[in-house]
Amino acid sequence: MTYNVGYFFNKQLPFYGFDGYNARYLKENEDQNNTTFASRMYYRLDRAVIRCLLDFQYKTAYNPLRILAGVGYFDTRIKPVDIDKFNESLDDDDKILKNTTLFEKYVSNGIISEDEKDGGKCFILKSGVIYDTRDNETNANRGIWAEVLLISAPKPGNNTSFTQVGAVFRHYFTISAPRLTMANRIGIQTLVAGQKPFYMLPYLFSSYRLRDAFGGEKTIRGVLAQRIQGNGVAFGNFELRYKFLYGRLFKQETYLCANVFADWGMVTSKYLDKPVPMALENEIKPGQEKPHWTTGAGLRVVMNQNFVVTADYGRALDLQDGKNALYITLGFLY
Repeated sequence: MTYNVGYFFNKQLPFYGFDGYNARYLKENEDQNNTTFASRMYYRLDRAVIRCLLDFQYKTAYNPLRILAGVGYFDTRIKPVDIDKFNESLDDDDKILKNTTLFEKYVSNGIISEDEKDGGKCFILKSGVIYDTRDNETNANRGIWAEVLLISAPKPGNNTSFTQVGAVFRHYFTISAPRLTMANRIGIQTLVAGQKPFYMLPYLFSSYRLRDAFGGEKTIRGVLAQRIQGNGVAFGNFELRYKFLYGRLFKQETYLCANVFADWGMVTSKYLDKPVPMALENEIKPGQEKPHWTTGAGLRVVMNQNFVVTADYGRALDLQDGKNALYITLGFLY
């Protein structure tokens, strides 16, 4: 059994539009030293979510295979960034220019509907199968971890109903025991029926936890968080891990692990199916989507095989995805 209950809020959640490169990211819009500067909050919105998730997994007679069933509830509240509130604590020279944000433009031009602009409630049902032959859960050296999930938001209970499927395949194999391992992950998540509200687009569902953003530390390292949003998204991670130093730290078995990686993701099914309003022709350029690639390297400090401190540096290969980012967190990415 796994569960997650919490209240999650972000007063400056990134919002870059929908469908990947079809939505242009212009850093000049948030760079106050540029002539086209709009606001430091141009690509931001305010989001608060009450989230409750409960999943059950059952091991079948065939040991590597498990089945999953679960439920989830999201209560999302969205509004433009409260710039006046931020400015209260800033000096005059640092005050944020109050201007129309990209989110507000999407609302005023009908890209985001009046029914969805303030958020809403979403009740989901989850089912799936998992195949797991890893030799170690925390840091696998060999084996497969694959899953197929069906997510359904039925009516009644939701303003709009939808069904999506997702599949993720992870493969681990040792190149040179016990130090050098290759770990790969590839996945897809796509809408198959109904209409998904825009505030449910960023989530990557899995059998063990919910990822909130395509882009960033847990999906595509180096790409701006929330950058890739659509009805269907595919992604992949390729990582070479090398354990180069073994020893004891604080009387605990410890080793250091370096890694190099390449990550990618792209929208495979577009969210927008309507003509682009003239007011947004500078922001939306349909037909531009392609894989968003990043490369990078990192370091892990692992104690007793279970506790992992991670540092990853990822660099986007296209300035439309940002430039670079450093992530310090716990655990391996997958």
